[in-house]
Amino acid sequence: MRRGGTGGDLVSRLRAAARAYIVAVDVAGVAALAASFVFGGRPDLVPLLVAVAAAALSSPFRIPLPVMGNVSIAFTFVFAALLVLGIPAAALTAAVAGMAASLLRRGTRWPLNRILFNALELAVSSTAAGCVFLLAGGTPGQLDLAQEWPAVLLSAGVFFVANSCLVAGAISLTDEIPFFLNWRTNFLWTGPAYLAGAFLGAALTLGVQNFGLLALGLSLPLLYVLYFSLRLYAEKVAEERRHGRQVADLYLSVIEALALAIDAKDRTTQRHIRRVQAYAVELGRYMGISNPELEALKAGALLHDIGKLAVPEHILCKPGPLTREETEKMRIHPRIGVEILETISFPFPLTDVVRSHHEKWDGSGYPDHLKGEEIPITARILSVVDCFDALTSDRPYRKPLSPEEALKYVQSETGTSFDPAVVEALVKNMDRLGALAAEINQSHETSTAPDKRRLPKGVDPLTRDTNQLRTSITETIQSAQRELFALYEIAQSTARSLNLDEAMGFIAGKIAHLFHYRCLVLYLYDKERRVLAARYVHGLHSQRLGHHTIPLGERMSGWSAVHRMPIHGITHEEPVLREGARSDLEELMSDRTVEGLESSIVAPLLDGDAVLGVLALYDLRDRPYEDDNLRVISIVAKHVATAVRNALQYSAGQGSALIDPLTRLPNARYLFVSFEEEISRALRQQVPLSIIELDVNDFNEVNDHHGHPAGDRILRELARLVRAQLRGCDTCVRYAADEFIVIVPGVGKQEVNRLQRRIQEAIEDHKFIVHGGRPVRLSVSMGSSSFPEDGKSFDALIAVADARMYEVKSSRRKGDPDGSGYQRFTGRRSMPVN
Repeated sequence: MRRGGTGGDLVSRLRAAARAYIVAVDVAGVAALAASFVFGGRPDLVPLLVAVAAAALSSPFRIPLPVMGNVSIAFTFVFAALLVLGIPAAALTAAVAGMAASLLRRGTRWPLNRILFNALELAVSSTAAGCVFLLAGGTPGQLDLAQEWPAVLLSAGVFFVANSCLVAGAISLTDEIPFFLNWRTNFLWTGPAYLAGAFLGAALTLGVQNFGLLALGLSLPLLYVLYFSLRLYAEKVAEERRHGRQVADLYLSVIEALALAIDAKDRTTQRHIRRVQAYAVELGRYMGISNPELEALKAGALLHDIGKLAVPEHILCKPGPLTREETEKMRIHPRIGVEILETISFPFPLTDVVRSHHEKWDGSGYPDHLKGEEIPITARILSVVDCFDALTSDRPYRKPLSPEEALKYVQSETGTSFDPAVVEALVKNMDRLGALAAEINQSHETSTAPDKRRLPKGVDPLTRDTNQLRTSITETIQSAQRELFALYEIAQSTARSLNLDEAMGFIAGKIAHLFHYRCLVLYLYDKERRVLAARYVHGLHSQRLGHHTIPLGERMSGWSAVHRMPIHGITHEEPVLREGARSDLEELMSDRTVEGLESSIVAPLLDGDAVLGVLALYDLRDRPYEDDNLRVISIVAKHVATAVRNALQYSAGQGSALIDPLTRLPNARYLFVSFEEEISRALRQQVPLSIIELDVNDFNEVNDHHGHPAGDRILRELARLVRAQLRGCDTCVRYAADEFIVIVPGVGKQEVNRLQRRIQEAIEDHKFIVHGGRPVRLSVSMGSSSFPEDGKSFDALIAVADARMYEVKSSRRKGDPDGSGYQRFTGRRSMPVN
């Protein structure tokens, strides 16, 4: 999430600047020490050693402050050295105390450059304080507190400012934190403690001036009693503050849990609201808003959409644009949110955030049409970061934008939708927000990972388990919402199209939101053959499973159709525990194209008591279906059955115009419709498609010798013979009086040639009965063509098949029984059989 350049270049520049800053402070510290001894003279050795020893030994003892931060007792001795011995002693004492504090701190081993920085920046601070003390009229060794208290006060203030600013500068450059924000947050509160330490040092100075070093010895027990008293008090205050934070965190956790449950309705992710909260607080701190406003932002980022409880779910989940009425309904949620939250007495202005987070800078927002700075600053911040993160997040109805694209959009709305100052703050903090997003995403992945052996530092297993439980609950709620929305869309799709392929194409995509599957198959029941034949296939292996059939009562789908119950299973080796029903694909396991599809779930498609077919989903063995899936697939199957029934009824309604009344085969008009569907499927699935043209040789002689009624009976019988050689997915059409065309999907040249031979044998070996019980025999001529080798359109394929058929017919008339290269029987005139 960077606006320009690479992250490595930026880090390198920051590190180089931090190193240069630290070296500059170290050089200034050495120069201050040297200058103080050159120009300030040499202090008495014994008092100097006593001051240095006292400061060094007391440096590890730090008094925690009630608000934040801490101060070392060593500062009292450093300041006393300044007032008694002058600038050189103060600079040396401060440097030694800083080094001792770094070396003697328990459990911490700091690098040399940090130890030197801590020592030498104190030398700089004490030298600056000493110079101010002298300029303000103070005299080392001759303190008159009644006259020189302003000098003491000023020098203590300079020491505090110099020390805190030097340290804050190093931290800001190293951690990429704005300097003023860092100083105000982490150092400002320590100022009063430095003033108190300075006046303690002044009291110690007066004692030494009057009683010598004996005063120092007498003061040490008093200082340590004071230290332990203040420490106990500070620890008590810290414990009370810690308890207060725990209670506040508990309330915030309750708020967050409620917010997650609410946002799950809107299919908002937990990471989204976490990021929005982190971005808002970060920008709020950068812009210097007050602590109550920060707390309002923190809670408001979670609860700003609580009013969506009053918005119907179909509006929240709608993937497309809202209508005017739906938009008006959606716009009530800020007002409802305020009414809900007003019942709770929050100690910060939370309702301002909730009510105004949809207001726009130019006054075109809602609900109050506030303009410019009339909009609360908290709402202005939240609206920017919420928009930015929403644009960079994945949504069901669009892909996420890159951070650069999202930032460009937000900038384009500056002065229209968004406060220019907030957008500028967003631009300046892009790198920091990117780091926060990475931390939140990583934390989310860690909290949901099953491996608990490696926890992040500072995260206890109980917290981790709580995070996992919270994530699980959120996902459960979101899963229920996805189920409801997907079922709603499936129900709506039943009237979407009367074309079964189109309707199933839409439904299959919605089923993918409910179930995992590698392949979806819609089987339709063929009453004549008593089999379930694949009618629609979606997903992997569609080419291999497109012509799959299952006998009624066998396998899982056959069992489901007979018993009218859904079923799921995970093996081919052992029967599913439902009366021995086995997997649909057991006999195909030797085929590598479907190898591994060992997990199945099927449900019958019912129209009242009639079975229309079965809906089947297949997946890998290590991805089994669960009992709860049976409930959902039963609901889905009802909607799929409706779509199938509508399509079948539509096809039946067209039958009067598409069915040949004599043979009950589809007619030429149906041929064009069916071919377009099959050629589209062949193109989509990249499978072959063949057609066969069949002509009865000398059929007019049958009509002339035996009459047209006998000819009609023969044509009906011939149609039955042809259809008996075909699969459920093949189509035989009466193209003309004695011509037939067969559409054979998924079959290439070699297979279609074998099919031709079977059809020809069935017809020419059959005895057709005419009046008087007399049998006659027929001969046929056939030609075939295949997509894509022979053509890619109906006209091209039928022309090739027609030419090959007439080539066979011509060769037979010439007495060449094998003229076609693949026909076995001669063309014979129809004649009675003796």
